Amino acid sequence: MKKVSFGGLLALVLMSSPLGIEKASAAPNDLKLGLAPYFAFEFTGENQHGMGGMLYGELGLSEYVGLLATAGYAHHGLGDGPSYDQLHADIGFAFNLDVLVLVPFAHVRMGLTQRGPKETLGVGASLAFGADYLLSENLHLGLATELTAMLSHLESHPPGLRFILRLGWTFLD
Repeated sequence: MKKVSFGGLLALVLMSSPLGIEKASAAPNDLKLGLAPYFAFEFTGENQHGMGGMLYGELGLSEYVGLLATAGYAHHGLGDGPSYDQLHADIGFAFNLDVLVLVPFAHVRMGLTQRGPKETLGVGASLAFGADYLLSENLHLGLATELTAMLSHLESHPPGLRFILRLGWTFLD
């Protein structure tokens, strides 16, 4: 009997059309909710990288544009230098560049960021690019890269990158 590797099986699943879906349908008022664990890379001399996660929700305004809200937490303690916690909550827009089985997207958000337990709350912004793979009409799995910045404190808190894994569910209207 021939053994099938997990990687080979996963590649076969991802390359095949999931559950017969040829083209996904996005519509106004579709609600997408999900969880996104991430690795956060900081552009500092101390290399204070972190691990965290965020919850996200997107309400479809049209087939290609949605209103997006996220809230997350990360602990930055990987590497040299002092560790710290970072919280964020923001809103913005999601731009779905195409609505097929693989949905490339761009996100632009602004909101509040707090870095460390006793530091000042500041204005943060992010720009993300990624893609969601539709495992079914409702379930999606995606990857994204996000550039983040604390705009109100750029001199003391340089921009960073997040590498995000997304898992979510779409509630169709």
